[in-house]
Amino acid sequence: MSTTPSTSAAPSSRPLNGNDRVTVTVAVDGTASDRPVLRVAVAEAQLRGAELQVAHVAPPYAAAEPTHPLGGLDLSDVGREILDAARTEVEALGHAGVVRSTLVTGHRVPELVELSEGSGLLVVGRGGHGRVVGLLAGSVAVGLATHARCPVRVVAADRSSATARAPVVAGMSRELDAEVLLAHSGDAAVRAGTSLVVLHAWHLPSPYADRVEGRTHSGWWADRARTMVETALEPVRQACPHLEVEVQVVHDDPAVALLHASRDATLVVLTRPHDRRIVGGHLGRVARQVMAGSRCPVDVVPPGEH
Repeated sequence: MSTTPSTSAAPSSRPLNGNDRVTVTVAVDGTASDRPVLRVAVAEAQLRGAELQVAHVAPPYAAAEPTHPLGGLDLSDVGREILDAARTEVEALGHAGVVRSTLVTGHRVPELVELSEGSGLLVVGRGGHGRVVGLLAGSVAVGLATHARCPVRVVAADRSSATARAPVVAGMSRELDAEVLLAHSGDAAVRAGTSLVVLHAWHLPSPYADRVEGRTHSGWWADRARTMVETALEPVRQACPHLEVEVQVVHDDPAVALLHASRDATLVVLTRPHDRRIVGGHLGRVARQVMAGSRCPVDVVPPGEH
């Protein structure tokens, strides 16, 4: 573990979501996808005035090729090399705040979940360098979004740059967990100096019922959803009166609507579904699809207490 002196600004006042933990943790794996992930993490640490923790999880063992036995190779040496390269990249990005390197040995998801306990945000890569590597990296991102104890930001290796002042988009599906979703989204928009779009997409599981309702009662569905969203937004509007907020209600599959919105967003925010029947939580279809295909980073926020 190593630490460099900090010259960053002091953290801002207590956020809307009550998450005043001022460590941004970023997970690196030594691949080319580390660069965009580090860029996002550094930018967020600077916005928060937060310490940046660069973490790597070294595997407990490594498979050896028959013609190239690993012998007594110390995998922690490789891990330290990966962390050193990440710190060099952080310095190249101009980060002047506190940077802490953390190397642990074990399996990536449980070890990073433990590190998330003391973090305000965990930034991870989605993968995308080849089918197999992308699938494995994606499984880590899904595991962390499902089990982490702080919000998880998932960054695509091939992510496109957001346009200037692109909004933060919050995907709101129901009143349950709206408070944590909107508080986190509002904080993100205020920090980024941009606006907040709250998007609610409604559709019915049956394609026949969905078509009929869309033709005969779309206005009722839209009014009902807009009232729900506006009610949930009241605390955010009171706490941040200067924050520009737009409510969008669309008749569409939520994943499709959010993926479309991600094209012109700086960040998409979702909540992890709350289901007491499933120990340890779960990640729904919409969150998985948005994480897999979003054109901008995606934050998955743990549910509130119910």
